[in-house]
Formats: sequence, C-alpha cells, structure tokens
Amino acid sequence: MGRLALSERRACYAALERNELLKGRLAQRYDVWTDAAWDAVAPPCASRRNVFVNFHKRCDDDGAPLEVVRLAQLLSRGAVVVSQRAHAADMEDYADLVLFEPDFFAEAWSPRTAALLGDATALEAFRARAAATFEARFDPRAILERAGAWNATAAPRTATAASCASVK
Repeated sequence: MGRLALSERRACYAALERNELLKGRLAQRYDVWTDAAWDAVAPPCASRRNVFVNFHKRCDDDGAPLEVVRLAQLLSRGAVVVSQRAHAADMEDYADLVLFEPDFFAEAWSPRTAALLGDATALEAFRARAAATFEARFDPRAILERAGAWNATAAPRTATAASCASVK
C-alpha cells in the first residue's frame, strides 16, 4: 500500500524485493480506497491470508509515526502486518498487533520474524491473537472510556424549557 512515485519509496521497495522471504511475492497497491477494495485485498474470512508489509516514505526513518490509518484497515480484517520500526510510542501501542522487523530492508529478516512467517500454525495463532486484541483495544466505547469521555449514566438535566426561554 502506498505510492511508489516518490524516488525514496521506490528505493525502499527495491530493497524489499531483494529480501529472501519476499522475492517474487511482493505486490504494491495504490488503488485501495473503498470497503470493497479492502475486502478484495484483505478478505476478513479467507482461509489463506496474505502478509502485508508496511514501510514509511523514507527508508531510513525508523522514528517516523506508524501509518495507523492504513494499518487499522488491515488489522480490523485480521491481517498480519510486518512493519519497519516506527516511533517508540507507536511501537509500544502496536507491539502485540504488528511485527516490527529490526532488519526490515535487509536481504534476510531476523530469525524471529522468519521463523514466525515460516510456521503456518504459529502465524495463524499470532494473527488470531492480534485480531482479538485489536478489536478489544480499538472498540469505540473502550477508547472513549480510556479517554474519560464515556459516561454510561445520563447527564443531569440542568436546563429546562422555562429556563431557556428566559435567555435572550
């Protein structure tokens, strides 16, 4: 996902194409804008799922903010995402949802990531855990409750029609 027109992004993509795990398996997309298109790229109930890679506009920016809007679409559909490292706070928030690869642009990924991607049972377990965690953590009510903006009880009514009529 993302536009490769920027020369830096093309260089990043070229580095990923040299990765042993990804050779011949990468497909770049810049046409996924609707729910139907997202469902075609990341079907939520498919028996075989793709693994998505995420990288920033600039290959060398491991402190960049995580592309959470894009990732939300993927994670809400139960996708597995391997990402370039990002800002520390984002990596902490998404540590159990996204696989942050320390050797993202190398010809070989870390043994941890390679082993997980090579073990269908372990990968499906990770995917299921990440999907459940994402659903719980980003439930709208849970977000509002954590922010202190959710009040399950009705607010006391302080204004009445009569008191509003007196305001000119």
